[in-house]
Amino acid sequence: MVVWLKKSDGNCVRLTDSWKPKMHVGGDYRELVDLACKSYIVNCRFVDKFEKAGDLEKSRVLEVDVDSDSEAAQLAKKIQRESNYKFRLYDVDIPSPQVYLYHKNLFPLALVEAEDKDREIEWLLKDSRDTIDYKLPPLRKIILQVKTRKNKRIRTLGDELDSVQVITDSKEKLTIDTGDETEKILGLVEIFRELDPDIVIDAPTDVEYSTSSSSAGTLHPSGSTRSKDTPTSPMEKFSTGRPRLDYLAGSI
Repeated sequence: MVVWLKKSDGNCVRLTDSWKPKMHVGGDYRELVDLACKSYIVNCRFVDKFEKAGDLEKSRVLEVDVDSDSEAAQLAKKIQRESNYKFRLYDVDIPSPQVYLYHKNLFPLALVEAEDKDREIEWLLKDSRDTIDYKLPPLRKIILQVKTRKNKRIRTLGDELDSVQVITDSKEKLTIDTGDETEKILGLVEIFRELDPDIVIDAPTDVEYSTSSSSAGTLHPSGSTRSKDTPTSPMEKFSTGRPRLDYLAGSI
């Protein structure tokens, strides 16, 4: 898991945690043993978990290591298809960065201290989920406005790019309106590299987080937190409650 640590001075630190996502399979124990012997189940073990919300005792389930969310989804389909859907699957559709935050007792933009120990990060949470008044960390934002050259009476997805304008935090306007479409896109890439924004506002109203190297409010598939000097907002947190337990839609 790659984690971006957003510092109070606006810089970012890239940390790598050896943690990997895991999916869980519930069912008859003998059938789980047979499943564990399948060639496509590589790294697995039996663990005890509360499988259902009302359970008073833990159940033995099969825990399987996966490298990515896509691998978990493909493996889940294979397991269900070959077993005629007799197993119960968990931790398949929940994004692994979100599961990482659950396991580490963190949330996006949390105030933390982190120590990297031999590819394993030790976290110290400095925020409280009970606090409702948070300040946002320093985030670089830009406004992006794209105009196309209308060839017909009604605009279509095939219209050629006419111009791109970027408005920075300081209200500086950067306009790209020369060259062909490819040159304009490459010019926009250079602007993103130079400004390295955290938030991109798609004018006039749509808002999305960028995927630049300093994306501080996103977790796909890398996580991100703040440094120990900057508070956060509860709006940026994932739900901290226990995930529901459904077929391909739960966690145990």
